[in-house]
Amino acid sequence: MKKIFVLMIFILFSQFVFSIEIEEDAYISALEIYNSGDMEKAKVEFQKFLEKFPGSKYKPQVLLKLAEFENDFDTAIKKYDEIIKNYAGSEVEIEAIFSKARLYWAKEYYDNAIYEFEKIINNFSESIWTEPAIYYLSLCFYSQKKYDEVEKLYFKYKENRTFTAYKTRMDFVYANCLFEMGKFKEAAENYASVIEKTEPSDKNIYLPFVYERLIECFKKIGDNESAEKYEKELTQRFPNYSVKNQKVQNIPSVEVKKTVESEKPKTGQFTVQIGAYTNKKIADMMFKKLQNKNYSVFMKKEGKFIKIQVGRFETEKEAENYAKDFILKEKLNSYLIKEIKE
Repeated sequence: MKKIFVLMIFILFSQFVFSIEIEEDAYISALEIYNSGDMEKAKVEFQKFLEKFPGSKYKPQVLLKLAEFENDFDTAIKKYDEIIKNYAGSEVEIEAIFSKARLYWAKEYYDNAIYEFEKIINNFSESIWTEPAIYYLSLCFYSQKKYDEVEKLYFKYKENRTFTAYKTRMDFVYANCLFEMGKFKEAAENYASVIEKTEPSDKNIYLPFVYERLIECFKKIGDNESAEKYEKELTQRFPNYSVKNQKVQNIPSVEVKKTVESEKPKTGQFTVQIGAYTNKKIADMMFKKLQNKNYSVFMKKEGKFIKIQVGRFETEKEAENYAKDFILKEKLNSYLIKEIKE
């Protein structure tokens, strides 16, 4: 009798372990599809996972992914609100708040975004989401031309010695604010620091543009020797980059025809890539925002990334010249010149 009891316990335990393994395998499988960039298939797999394992420990993460897949803005916000309510006090709640705030930021609902980012900063100061929240909050203030607020936030960021991931990007945003405020000497110091700390491979900051802003600062304060020094350095580091002989803040209007997502690029042309997103909803919003402003904008899927590109140009130089005006006009931080291939 004792042997039978032990055998039954063993069988039940084995079934329990086997069930856990199946659940974990199903989650990992869906996650791998997500990481591959096939978002439609990943969405289906995550939905199947919830139906099969409604009480899974992975449910919060799956709900976050499904909220990310939601194309309707209002529905996505509601889904994040449900996660925030149902998982209060957990890391999942904080991630949902951050994702919700980023949606508001992408939609240019800056006041809403500021409210959510500040919630993370004030209530979850030890979270891994605090540092990126400060960065995006600074972008919101910059877009609203609240340069004094960016400055306060910048020095608050610098006080925390554990923050490192967004340091150069914060330096760049602050330098741009100093430039807009006419503090060209201080801006020059910060742009020079960004150049020193940024590798050319860093996709978050486009160094040639930083050089051009730095050169303009030196010209503004009458330091032509330093301006010439950095012009020479810019030419040496980026020989294909063409410095424009005009004031940086004089931004001509950019008029291009409106196009559709399905328009096919031609071989041998160049384009300005202004973003690569894993979140389709944010990519869609950026695409529609630019399209509504009558920009010639394209969406291209590569692996897990959805890339947003603006314009089609016969030469790399034309693309560069366009990009310099474009990112100033739209207050963007970075771009890449890409050669179009079939």
